[in-house]
Amino acid sequence: MAFTRIIAHQIQRLLPEQEATLKLRPEECELDGRLEECARELKLTFIKKQGKMYGRFSSDIAEHPISACLKQYREERISFTTFTHTAMKHFKADLDKVAVPVEAYVFFVEEKLENTEVLSIYLVYHNSAQYLNGELKLEDSLYLDTSGIKLAARINLTEWQSDDAMLNYLSVLPWRGEKELTDVFVHFSGITDKLDIKAETETFLEIVTDYAQTQPEETAREIKNTVVDYCLEQHKQGRPVLIKELSPQISEETQDKFEKFAQQKQPQLRPELIPDQSQLRQYIRISGRDERLSMSFSAECLGESIVYNEDDDSLVINNIPSSLKSRLVKHLKG
Repeated sequence: MAFTRIIAHQIQRLLPEQEATLKLRPEECELDGRLEECARELKLTFIKKQGKMYGRFSSDIAEHPISACLKQYREERISFTTFTHTAMKHFKADLDKVAVPVEAYVFFVEEKLENTEVLSIYLVYHNSAQYLNGELKLEDSLYLDTSGIKLAARINLTEWQSDDAMLNYLSVLPWRGEKELTDVFVHFSGITDKLDIKAETETFLEIVTDYAQTQPEETAREIKNTVVDYCLEQHKQGRPVLIKELSPQISEETQDKFEKFAQQKQPQLRPELIPDQSQLRQYIRISGRDERLSMSFSAECLGESIVYNEDDDSLVINNIPSSLKSRLVKHLKG
């Protein structure tokens, strides 16, 4: 990754009845190793976080002006710094409509990848910590909580400017614990046409299942594992799943076989997917728990070493792992 521009501003409102105040940095940060490491940590944290929303910019520029400001910057009519200042003023205007206290820093990070340019916006808080000074006295300190970002937005600038109506180039991370502040940030981001990634993932996995059923049993298992591994790796890299790129991973001999099968099975399936991570894991692993019981096993075991009887709601486990067996015997003897 190559970070090209970074700037940070402060937004603060200590009491709900007060108006929010801005402290705007007058110029971009000078890039160095320490700053780039901070940006890298923010990016990796964003990638790992689940529950993100995916969509595009709203066409209602009057209500959501950030895309218009971004367009001006990309057309070099205003500077990067001016764009971030204008964006922060819009954020403040949205925040002043609700009575939510906040004391945070907003990072704008631009990076250039191999064939893509990306702009990320992170809302970051300070955390407090203690340390021993040179005289071994306990003192307080503050640090940026880069591993615990609460709100963030990421715009794939290249896809946004391609005018491809099928692409969802905007992703937003909501803060589950702060609905009002999340609503403000989501409105500020201008996201619309949000994807139902759970429903889309369910459709995608149904296609994978149908395709796997056309193959021998052993091959079918490999296909399912390959799909999940590939999707999880793409998520780890912060990239969407492209059906065209996934297809040769499944069948090296006929590289577009799965792609054609998916198009025939579900013509409405988008060529670019952002699968739900929890559904991916559940696809190859069955798990569940209550207050007294916790269980997890590979889906391959069902019907073989593990048999479920729906009539009497029972689960029979054969070929118990040796470590579990020894603990069971020891517990019963005890």
